[in-house]
Amino acid sequence: MHSRPLFAIVLLAIFGFLIQVQASPPPPASDLLKLNGPKEGAVYHVDDRIHIKVEFKGGKNNELYKSNTKIKFIIQKRIPMPDLNVVITTIKARDLYKAGEFVFEAKDKYVIEPQKTVADRIRASWDGGYSDSNGFHIEKK
Repeated sequence: MHSRPLFAIVLLAIFGFLIQVQASPPPPASDLLKLNGPKEGAVYHVDDRIHIKVEFKGGKNNELYKSNTKIKFIIQKRIPMPDLNVVITTIKARDLYKAGEFVFEAKDKYVIEPQKTVADRIRASWDGGYSDSNGFHIEKK
């Protein structure tokens, strides 16, 4: 006799929790790693090489450098739920520190027609944090 109202209350509590989780803003970007470039609004074409300088806060005393954390580089659109969200590569922090930059080639598959007016970005992601590049565009030649 009391199970129906109890079931409804439990169901409402679950839906309320799910809505709260979806509405939560993303965590702020980390300051451990800064991606310098490309210039905001820059336009590249398919087959261009794109250079993104990296800066480790604290140099070799940086937490990422010390633990030689694997850093994943993802190209994505600068909107929630982007159509473009492709892992380009994963690099260990010390190798990235030595190189001083991340370089990748603009590919045709990165040009997504329904969202081509939305800027792209590179996201460096690791356990516990991320850092985003400035927005840029990739166009077909």
